[in-house]
Amino acid sequence: MNVGVTKMTTADVEGEPELQQVLSACYEVWKSENAPSDQRLLCYAWVLPHYEDRFGKGFHPSRLAQLGTAGLLEKYVSTRTGRRRYYKLPDPDHVGSLLSKWSQT
Repeated sequence: MNVGVTKMTTADVEGEPELQQVLSACYEVWKSENAPSDQRLLCYAWVLPHYEDRFGKGFHPSRLAQLGTAGLLEKYVSTRTGRRRYYKLPDPDHVGSLLSKWSQT
């Protein structure tokens, strides 16, 4: 039995309001970083507090992986210690455009 993350598309994300909300929280955390845009990273521990403040609930870390399979986040291989999974926003302009279309910004 394969327990991996199911391959998703942007259309799948469009049909799942929670994924849109997670993506929105990721985008807002990404925008708030002071690092150059190509060096900004995201992880569950950084996105979750913002998501909880905005939407009043939590989300499972697998939602970030789902956004990765849809091409909206990209896994980042890090030499940092710990068990965190880091992600980059490969095309922030596209994500911003999608969120505007979905009214999540």
